[in-house]
Amino acid sequence: HLLIIPNPVADLTTLEYYVPMAGKVVLQVSTIDGKPLATLREEMAEPGAYQYTWNTNKLVPGTYLCTYMLDGAVVVQKAVKVAR
Repeated sequence: HLLIIPNPVADLTTLEYYVPMAGKVVLQVSTIDGKPLATLREEMAEPGAYQYTWNTNKLVPGTYLCTYMLDGAVVVQKAVKVAR
């Protein structure tokens, strides 16, 4: 699972995710039409709960896709960036 807290996003938000088994984790952000913007985290992870603090202050207001991948399994959540 992938949680975006808070959402809508102002400047900082937390991505929370759970790794059920050890494997390669990738967190990516893309535009709503699928254009990749950034890889936030890419690492080998042990089982457990994780958090990533995402600084969104360089993004323009709009809707973005946050993608969590673990060894080929993919979870996508929408993040809405609002003006400050």
